Amino acid sequence: MNLHIELTKTLKPYFKDRFVLAISGGLDSMALFHLFLHFRKNFNVNFSVMHFHHGPSSDKDLQNFRFKIHALVQSECEKARVKFFSNFSGSDESAFLRSFGEELKSESQLREKRYDFFNQTLVDLGSKWMVLAHHKEDQLETRVLRLLRGTGPGGLKAMELVCGNRLRPLLPFSKKQLQDYLASVSGAWLDDPSNQSLDPLRNWVRQFWLPSLESKFPGASASLNRSIENLVSSLDQSEEITSLGSGQDLSISELLPLSEPQKKQVLATYMRGQGLKNYGVSHINEILKRLDTEEKSHTFRLLGRCWKVDAGRMSLGEPT
Repeated sequence: MNLHIELTKTLKPYFKDRFVLAISGGLDSMALFHLFLHFRKNFNVNFSVMHFHHGPSSDKDLQNFRFKIHALVQSECEKARVKFFSNFSGSDESAFLRSFGEELKSESQLREKRYDFFNQTLVDLGSKWMVLAHHKEDQLETRVLRLLRGTGPGGLKAMELVCGNRLRPLLPFSKKQLQDYLASVSGAWLDDPSNQSLDPLRNWVRQFWLPSLESKFPGASASLNRSIENLVSSLDQSEEITSLGSGQDLSISELLPLSEPQKKQVLATYMRGQGLKNYGVSHINEILKRLDTEEKSHTFRLLGRCWKVDAGRMSLGEPT
């Protein structure tokens, strides 16, 4: 799969807008950075880079790494003549650490502060899109975590290409594809040592659970991801079908070609929306029987209401 070609198809409708890339300096985000360099060269895409320094850490190796990766991202931007924005100016490390306040320890604290900075940067620059480097494995990890925490059907959707002001164009691609791409353009990157920790839970899923599953059942991660995608697709279709019954009247031409379970689902949604109560399968079956006729215009009574069929649509009269 050619990343340039596939991403051009995805992002071309947005190329006229201004982007700010959230670049951590890791493999995924640096692949995103180089992809946007390609878009700038070939499509004159306007983008800047923002990098959040997570501040002090009791782990001195991790604290030193944060300065090192900040320097890498800043250097790569300077070489490519890309505007670079960060909460750290790049000078007087000690003063920066003191001004940062308390150490951010939990994943939620780190995320909250990071996105506060990202959102403010977007406002300051007047840019429309925050571009994030989440990829296929990130999507799977998020879904697994939500399943473990008891998500509902909507939670399986997890991340999408567009969500508010956020774009995630790398979701269809695997980490291996991004690694191969970055190698092909000789892109620099650094691996965050905190990714090796089994705490928090996401890192445990990433570093231990999914690899263990893969070792027991090769191809399991891809199969699991595909199965969840199929479920999400089914949910989307179900929502689309259910929406047919959300109006004040119902299109018979859209209803009748559906499968029997789908017809009943749409009718149940419509009846709930009309405030009907104490109806059952027998009532739904009776309505379907009344609709499956060559008569183009007729009325019938059911559940104390007058049902009107006319011009290919069904509507419900007031209670009598």
